[in-house]
Amino acid sequence: MRAAPPCRPPVSALPSRCRGDLQFAELLQLQLELDNTWGRLRGLRKAFATITTACHGYTPTDMMSPWQASCPLDPDVLHFPLDLAPHDPMVTTLEKLLVDADTPLPDEG
Repeated sequence: MRAAPPCRPPVSALPSRCRGDLQFAELLQLQLELDNTWGRLRGLRKAFATITTACHGYTPTDMMSPWQASCPLDPDVLHFPLDLAPHDPMVTTLEKLLVDADTPLPDEG
């Protein structure tokens, strides 16, 4: 009879393990930043729409095109701005936790 392979910590245990981690709390705080960013984007688009309306259809195309464009939300699409600062620390922490549930979290040093 073969010995059972060593098992990784269950993925379902990650949330409770990470709950007290300051870095994860900061990641959750990014939800608020995301909401604020969407609000800012809609406000900017409204400002440009007001300018276009005021120009009665005579807004130069090179001014109108950029604000009417849609950027993809998929972070894997190339050639669009991408800020990885919120992402990279999470990858390192999660990779370690998936291998060893007792790995110290960043704030546990």
